[in-house]
Amino acid sequence: ARNADLPELTSLLDVAVLAELPQASAELLLLLQNQAALANDITHLMRALPPLVSVARYGDVRGTSHLHVLPIIHSLTERIMLGLPLACTGIDEQAAEQMVSHIEAVQKAIDTLGEQALADGWSGCLQKLYLQDSIAPGVQGYALRLCYDKQRIDEETLTQQTHRMLSSGSPAAIATTWLGGLLCGSGLLLLHQDALWQVIDQWLCTLPDDIFMERLALLRRAFSGFTPSERRQMGDKVRHLGSSEPRQASQEINVDTERASAVLPFLQHLFEESIL
Repeated sequence: ARNADLPELTSLLDVAVLAELPQASAELLLLLQNQAALANDITHLMRALPPLVSVARYGDVRGTSHLHVLPIIHSLTERIMLGLPLACTGIDEQAAEQMVSHIEAVQKAIDTLGEQALADGWSGCLQKLYLQDSIAPGVQGYALRLCYDKQRIDEETLTQQTHRMLSSGSPAAIATTWLGGLLCGSGLLLLHQDALWQVIDQWLCTLPDDIFMERLALLRRAFSGFTPSERRQMGDKVRHLGSSEPRQASQEINVDTERASAVLPFLQHLFEESIL
């Protein structure tokens, strides 16, 4: 532990708490306090936060007081929010993808902790990220998506920002990377945003063939994170986008109830076995 960096220390502390080792936890906490005061690498701070939140959230169940951990969490979060915009400026696509994963982990940690003041401060940091043009496009798109998912912005703001970033004046490479960030996460919240899909459709239609083929792999990857069911619903939405014709109702499926009922006793047996 004396040779570990900040993220490793927080992971060790989490393990020590889970293993109910109070002496080791006390030693690790002391080392952690010293390192946290000196650390200045934003990615290290972001990687260190989730294990600390786990200790604070679940430590009391095992007799570990969270009062010693919370001040460190607050300090790390404040420093992350201050340094994150600069850390997301002037980075390439690969570094932006890594930063998106760090931001996702911090978001989950803050959700787990459940402190409203901390969540409000983090939301303000995300709004700065999606509004600053100097921020990496993928991070911009993902920050906007998180703000929408957490109901910090409304549908109109989401659509306006999408229209701005996918306008004709935005280079195709930047716009595609930004769109990839926006499409991270669940597709269910996006499926009902008709205005958003129309903006994306208009942007794709204006791309020259060579640019479209060049960015196709990234576009495919952006949609690959959705579940098969979400992708099917998105495909159906795109096929009927802008159409005034009502969608055809699903064809009625004739089910042989007698054959279907034959499997019920076997299913009941399976459920009973799983309960035992």
